[in-house]
Amino acid sequence: MLDCSFEKILRSIEFEKSVNPKNYQELLDSVYETVNKITPRNVFSSVFTSHILDIQKLLEESEHFLSSEVSLKNVVEFYVLSLNLNLQNLKRISEQIIRKENRKIFENNKLLSLKFEEINAILKEIKIGNENDKVLNEKMFYFVTLWVEEDFQSREHFLPNLLQILPLHEFSQDR
Repeated sequence: MLDCSFEKILRSIEFEKSVNPKNYQELLDSVYETVNKITPRNVFSSVFTSHILDIQKLLEESEHFLSSEVSLKNVVEFYVLSLNLNLQNLKRISEQIIRKENRKIFENNKLLSLKFEEINAILKEIKIGNENDKVLNEKMFYFVTLWVEEDFQSREHFLPNLLQILPLHEFSQDR
């Protein structure tokens, strides 16, 4: 009888840096035992690992769990996650909250650290159905300037693209 645990075997295999070998053990245990216990503690490791290993059922269950946890407090992070992992249900639910809570979204300081593609997607989402909301459009404009100023040298070339999203004709001329 061989004396080697699953964990020892996993340690000997090269993994992507974002995946912990212990997560593989939990993941494979749950897949083979068909006991998927997605919890707040393991949901992110489950979603990343199942995405990397292309285990659709577990990915769907992880996405379902995350989708039930979306709130104003975490919507930016979950929306970015949905874009990066192509999680359509999580993206749809995040977009609903972004559109509903559009004015409050800009209070999230984490927005300033996002990449252009992520900011672009969020601004386009907020704009849907709000093209004539002057106060919201001004908040979007103010946010775009803050985002560019946060890292001016690397972001200044994105400014024209972001300004195209904004209905600048809506701003009052007396400012």
